[in-house]
Amino acid sequence: MRSSTLFSLVFLAAVLLVPKASAQADSICSEFGGGFIWATVSVVYGRVEFSGLQDPNRFPKVTVTLNNQGRTIATASVGPSGNYCFRNQSGNGATLVVAVEDVEVGRRDLPSGSVTINQVRQDFQIDLGTRTPRAGVISAKYFYERSGKNAELFASANAHLREKKADKAIPLLAQIVQNDPKDFVAMGLLGSAYFEKGDQVNAEKAFLGALDANPRFAPAMASLGQIYLLQNKLDLSVAVLLKATENEPEYARGFRLLGEAYLLSKQGRLGLEALYRAIELDPIGMAESHLLAAKLFDSAGAKNYAAREYRLFLEKVPNHPQKKQFQKYIQENPPADN
Repeated sequence: MRSSTLFSLVFLAAVLLVPKASAQADSICSEFGGGFIWATVSVVYGRVEFSGLQDPNRFPKVTVTLNNQGRTIATASVGPSGNYCFRNQSGNGATLVVAVEDVEVGRRDLPSGSVTINQVRQDFQIDLGTRTPRAGVISAKYFYERSGKNAELFASANAHLREKKADKAIPLLAQIVQNDPKDFVAMGLLGSAYFEKGDQVNAEKAFLGALDANPRFAPAMASLGQIYLLQNKLDLSVAVLLKATENEPEYARGFRLLGEAYLLSKQGRLGLEALYRAIELDPIGMAESHLLAAKLFDSAGAKNYAAREYRLFLEKVPNHPQKKQFQKYIQENPPADN
């Protein structure tokens, strides 16, 4: 009798919970047609919430792109409701990218593992204003309005960059900044394109040009700091990366680069603080910060703390190519508890 009652409770829970799991997806995805979404149907969906919209009569162009293994799987335009939905698409190990007027303002790596979750929800909060966002909000304050020929050139250049075709993007971006030297976003992308080609000299010039046009452009600061890091100009790198994180306190990439610069400058405590801040802001995207921390602890002889970092890393990136190597290290060095 007791066994029968337990079975009934479990069955009842299953009946009640399965429809509830798909109810959210059905609510959001119904905007795009296609009927009811069963719990067995794979779907990636969510809502992009906006704040700071200065002109309520002009809603910007917003897109959400689903990528997997470097390939674009699907793209959706987002309207004023903020809803997006990718039906019959798996989110396992995929990446979602949000762009406003073709400028990337948000990115989230979705969980991956041996067990596939059919329905994955990921929401974003986008600040379209000019103020520094609160914690957890992605800033789109670097939006630069362009029109006519420059708008066409920018869209084409962005498409080339998404396809990793820097050679084709560079002349288009160079034409934009020649037409409009104040376009700091295009100048920053030009720097990124040069950097992708390995041309640090022209990349540095472009990033400095972007900062001349907008001295508070944190992404250009971070990229400039990365170049100085590669050139072993550690004092310059720390200085510019500090400024980047001061201008954008929620900028995970800036903190991750700052942590590396501190570690190479033999300032371990400050390096760990910056790396842990990057992980706090973007646990999955900045997971490799755990590897940098592990390297520091290992070199200091604190192998149990290094093992803890490897364990935390594998919890977030379970299919890393060096998984067996990290697991062997963990087995040989029991991780610290705190």
